[in-house]
Amino acid sequence: MIMEISSDFSLELAILPEKADDENEEEKVEIKKDENSNVQLGIIGGYAFKECISLTRIELPSSITMIGENSFLSCLNLEHILLPQKLTKICMNTFVNCKSLTEIKLPPTVTEIESNAFKGCRQLKLIEMPESVATIGEGAFYDCSSLKQITIPSSVKEIKSYTFYECSSLETINIPSYLLSIGEYAFNGCYSLKKFSFPDVLTSIEAFSFFQCSSLEEFILPKFVTCIKKCAFASRASLKKLSIPISVKVIEDSAFHELVSLEKLEITSNTISIGKLAFAECSSLKEIQIQAEELEIGSNAFYKCYSLVKLTIPA
Repeated sequence: MIMEISSDFSLELAILPEKADDENEEEKVEIKKDENSNVQLGIIGGYAFKECISLTRIELPSSITMIGENSFLSCLNLEHILLPQKLTKICMNTFVNCKSLTEIKLPPTVTEIESNAFKGCRQLKLIEMPESVATIGEGAFYDCSSLKQITIPSSVKEIKSYTFYECSSLETINIPSYLLSIGEYAFNGCYSLKKFSFPDVLTSIEAFSFFQCSSLEEFILPKFVTCIKKCAFASRASLKKLSIPISVKVIEDSAFHELVSLEKLEITSNTISIGKLAFAECSSLKEIQIQAEELEIGSNAFYKCYSLVKLTIPA
């Protein structure tokens, strides 16, 4: 089914009879153009087209300025939508479970993508975000498992929790240079992600943010981050060398658990605490250099580091 909404669209109220004259006759609500009206469609309300499972294509007029929450929720066969040029935000849950949607281009007026906006769009391979986007909500691209590449606009300062959770095909992400924080589970389960460039100004990497990123083979921690949170990089990643920057004071529990390819670890002088199981099961780890003089090492921090042959610590 293809739906085109005219810009001079108006709604006529149809009152359904309590009982049809013929029980086999279908009841109908008609939405049609009023030839004598100059009223333009400006808003699509919440849940407006929820579960319209036969809908495949939508072209919206430029007069629309708002599409409400859950408007196209579970339109399972929706493949294409042309968004209006006056739209300023993508509301919460707007396209949740639109499993056939393959690409989307946001108009240059959009400044915000709210929580779970594209959650479960498993065929989404391409999304174009304009530089006007400043806010991306939690779980916005949760389980977009076909998404391979994305560029985050330069005005975005935070990647919130679960934003790219289980984006299992994501290989490349371009991060703005003034990004300040990465939330919990933000890239959890991004199994295809190989490289990540942290901006220098980044100050917060939250728990489980890169958990199970098993293909990750290259990254340099930002020089202003003070704490590596719980399980932040716990995975079977391919990283071979890791240097903890001088700004880091605390490495929490299981932060780098099971980095099975890691061979060399350098811990700088300002680190005061390494949590439980922080580097446990880093089975290829051969060398550890510790510069910190007052360092508390938690239980099982280097548990099952079978290959460790060289440990350097201050006298």
